[in-house]
Amino acid sequence: MKRTATLVTTVVSLLALAGCAEDPEGTGDAGAAATTPTTLTSSAAPTSTPTPTPTSTPTPTPTQTPEPTPTPTREPSSAAPTSRGPSPELVSVRDDVELVAPSLESFYRDREYPVDLDQVLSTLAEADVPLSPGNRVAGYLYDGDAVEFQLCIENESGAFATYDTAPMTLRRSGETGGCPFA
Repeated sequence: MKRTATLVTTVVSLLALAGCAEDPEGTGDAGAAATTPTTLTSSAAPTSTPTPTPTSTPTPTPTQTPEPTPTPTREPSSAAPTSRGPSPELVSVRDDVELVAPSLESFYRDREYPVDLDQVLSTLAEADVPLSPGNRVAGYLYDGDAVEFQLCIENESGAFATYDTAPMTLRRSGETGGCPFA
C-alpha cells in the first residue's frame, strides 16, 4: 500500500507541475496544493484515482502556404525553333496564309481568278489584304477547271505555309526551304 501512496503522491505532484491538479482549498493555486504531502489511508476496498481532464484544448496554428515563385518570361527569338513549338516566323506565315487565301477567294469570286503569281500580286492592294512584316506571297497555283487555287506565303527567314482553297485548309508548312511551288 505504501507503494501506491508514493505513486499517487508522485502523480499528483507531476500533475500539479503540469497545471492539471485540482485546487482543494480554492486559493487559485493548484501548484501550492500539490506541494502539501498527501496521506492515504488504507482500506479494504481498492480506490480508483480519477483521471484528470485538460482544462483547455490547444488551438492549432494556421499553416502558411508559401507564395509561388513567378516564372520569368522570355522574349521571342529569331533563332532556330526549339522543342517548345514553331518559330514566330512560322506562326506568322501560317496566320497570314489562313487569312489571305480565303480573303482573296472572296475577292475573286465576283471577278476573274488570276492565273499566275504576277496577277495575284497586282491585286493584293485592291483586295486590301495586308501581310505581316517580313512575309510575302511567294507562290500561286491556279486550277481553272475546279476554279480553285493554292497560295504560298513565305517569310524572309525561309519559313513558309501553303493554303489550298479546294478543301479550304492549310496544306503544308515548314521552318525553312521557302515555298515549294514558287
